[in-house]
Amino acid sequence: MRDVLVPAHPHVPARAVTFVATYRQDGKAFAYSLPLSVLGMLVALYHVLHQKIPGFGSAAVCRGGVACDVQYIDWLGFISIPVLSLTAFTGITVLLLVSRARTVRQGA
Repeated sequence: MRDVLVPAHPHVPARAVTFVATYRQDGKAFAYSLPLSVLGMLVALYHVLHQKIPGFGSAAVCRGGVACDVQYIDWLGFISIPVLSLTAFTGITVLLLVSRARTVRQGA
């Protein structure tokens, strides 16, 4: 059931898009990288809320092979895989926005 709601994790297309944009030296990669990064942030935020808040989300969503609310790592009492993913996507989004602002500033 979870695969119906989230068919592919945004990490996979984001890596492919970033690789192709870097290889081609495409300055317009921002236009298609930012939506993937924001989508990744939203998916990661949903997973963090599902792990940390009891009763958040539906139990029917987690009827696959891997439970959604189980913390497989628990560093320092709060760092889990979804927290790491949220941190990474937030960092990528911030760097994309900073890069875009610098590009616009240099072009003006």
